[in-house]
Amino acid sequence: MAKNKTYRFCFGSPKKPLTPIWRVVVSRKKGDVMLMPHKELGNDFHISFHVSGQCHFRDPSGERTNLSPPRLIQDRFIAFRFFFRKLNNPLPPIVEESPRKLSEIKWIEAPAPDMKTVVEFSYRLPGQKLHMPHHAKIHYSDIPAVMFKKSMLFAVASAQEKLTPKEKLDLAITGPLKLGLPKDYPGKAYFTRISRTPEDGVGALLYEEFSLGHS
Repeated sequence: MAKNKTYRFCFGSPKKPLTPIWRVVVSRKKGDVMLMPHKELGNDFHISFHVSGQCHFRDPSGERTNLSPPRLIQDRFIAFRFFFRKLNNPLPPIVEESPRKLSEIKWIEAPAPDMKTVVEFSYRLPGQKLHMPHHAKIHYSDIPAVMFKKSMLFAVASAQEKLTPKEKLDLAITGPLKLGLPKDYPGKAYFTRISRTPEDGVGALLYEEFSLGHS
């Protein structure tokens, strides 16, 4: 049986991680892609992009939310976005991975004050160049995957953007949504909400706080 391929990224820096390690897991058998934020959760908590074009968000309570299929925007199919603002308290140093795996992590810069980091997950056809804004940073560009039953390349890129006045207000008055976690899971897991990007309807995770595994 073909082994799944895993790619890792994390917000912050090796000395000051701001989130657990996120994993992009690609099924070698089918080509589905899953985003998973913590290895202990396994398949109980993930964002999945299936070869059929169907996409889902599943939380540990078992609830599954349908997400919009990837949307063709310019020369790529954008599957999902994270909108992340800097957390005040960094997590303890990451110790859950071996040194080899730690060296494979792509570190995504935390946003400056009044900024947000936008992480984009996209597909494109083989042979097509990945065109991103000049200020964007490409973390992974050529991950083999399948979307709409076609062989494609999956990419992860990020960029910093200014918080809008409305976003600043939302962040000030809106408390995070606590996910339904089994009682034996340590720490806490918070998001503001699963939503859509207002401009184009692409599925989005508004990332307020996530600190699974740390009290």
